[in-house]
Amino acid sequence: MQILKKIIIAYFICSFTSAVAFAASIPYHEGDSGKEIAEIQVKLKEQGYYLKAIDGQFTKETSKSVKSFQKMKKLKPDGIVDEKTYLLLVGRGESRVGKEAKIIETALQLVGVPYKWGGATLKGFDCSGFVW
Repeated sequence: MQILKKIIIAYFICSFTSAVAFAASIPYHEGDSGKEIAEIQVKLKEQGYYLKAIDGQFTKETSKSVKSFQKMKKLKPDGIVDEKTYLLLVGRGESRVGKEAKIIETALQLVGVPYKWGGATLKGFDCSGFVW
């Protein structure tokens, strides 16, 4: 029973760590390159801000397109893709860091709740009940 709880908590802590690593890769700016930049260019192109070929290179043209997008979204138009710009542009909704922090917080609040096969309440739950 206690081992299961420790495994669940360890899993969420590991997930949170990967989310922090994800967030650390932002901001993106001129001179950067890679698949994340190509994804940014695709999203800018889909919305009519980027007219060049998708090449995964954060050029002056990419920066100019990001500034235009930021102006329309009432963000600071600095041409840097920070987390707010990225989330609005790519459309991933809430930051993974925020979601995973909430999951960890919930899991920690449930430490001590008894294990109950098929349970999904605060009187007792199992792994599938926790997910529900």
